[in-house]
Amino acid sequence: ANKAFGELTQNWVCNLKRLGLEKRLQSTLFVAIDQPTYDLLEGYHRVKWFAAGQEDLKYDTKPYFALMHKRTVLILELLKAGIKLFLCETDQVWLGDPVEYVLEHHAGADLVTYDDSKTQKDKLPCGGFLFLNPTQSTVVAWGTLVERHKKQMGNEQFLLQAILRQKPVGLKADFLPGEKFRNGIVLLQQKPVDVTGKLLIHANWMIGTAKKIAKLKEKSFWHLAADGTCKAAKAADTAEAVKIPALSNILPKAQDTFQAMSSEVLLLAQEMSRTAVSGGWVMLVLANKAFGE
Repeated sequence: ANKAFGELTQNWVCNLKRLGLEKRLQSTLFVAIDQPTYDLLEGYHRVKWFAAGQEDLKYDTKPYFALMHKRTVLILELLKAGIKLFLCETDQVWLGDPVEYVLEHHAGADLVTYDDSKTQKDKLPCGGFLFLNPTQSTVVAWGTLVERHKKQMGNEQFLLQAILRQKPVGLKADFLPGEKFRNGIVLLQQKPVDVTGKLLIHANWMIGTAKKIAKLKEKSFWHLAADGTCKAAKAADTAEAVKIPALSNILPKAQDTFQAMSSEVLLLAQEMSRTAVSGGWVMLVLANKAFGE
């Protein structure tokens, strides 16, 4: 998350608290791209990863795609370390527990995502909602993505789509049902959003944080009060995230080099994956301004 995306991140946290999903926040590692966002996330598992500045990065620009490439590289390193990942962006509305659904129905898959195409018929993997098992097949497929993304700086979702269409040997990739997982196209429609049976709605397919926030407010999916607190958060949901004992003893000393910060992400994710609350999985939240188009 970075400063430009901070309000959406706060709203997402409030969203989970309203649903009583504090346990998901306890297994979430927030990767802050700037100091203000790192400060904002005090009380949660957070780490600095200054891969971009505080500016509102625009979709379909070189700085945006450069950040996305750094993200794919970071994910590959985490997968190589054997860490089970839920990759999530915070411009989303949770209407239930999508994590529980995936673990119950798709635990044996290497990669799980939803179809982010306009028609939900093109099997376009969503880069902002991915469940990645660190199997050899996943590592090989994701390594191919990193290499292709390095040569072709563009939307990594289309690159991953091309890889999946080639049906990599041994890779089991599942797409979640469209009636439960929807992209931002449904928010752009004039009619009220039918939430029946849905677990997640992603506020993508619109560029700019202001547009996303306005649309979430319009559709009554905004849970952040003007004073920065959560609207109607349950008292039981306000407990602090579980702290990892003595974690500071193993982290690198304050070195704001990109390599040192990436190493810190890896170390913290490894520690979190060993806690009982995570179930061996870590939800990695790294957001920026204009995910989706």
